[in-house]
Amino acid sequence: MRGVRIRISAERCDGCGACMERCLVPGALRRTTEGRMEVGEASLCVKCFLCRGACPNGAITLVPDF
Repeated sequence: MRGVRIRISAERCDGCGACMERCLVPGALRRTTEGRMEVGEASLCVKCFLCRGACPNGAITLVPDF
């Protein structure tokens, strides 16, 4: 899906790592020094959005990629 990207809410993310476990591409997501998840290398994302479905806290949303 072109034109969108994922955004991970630092407020909603509890650092469980479910998104990273479900991600098809190593390096697309990473853990911050605070223990939360963030987009690692956005260009690696294949836009399958499996991470979004795996997040138990709804911390991952899709946003326009302008």
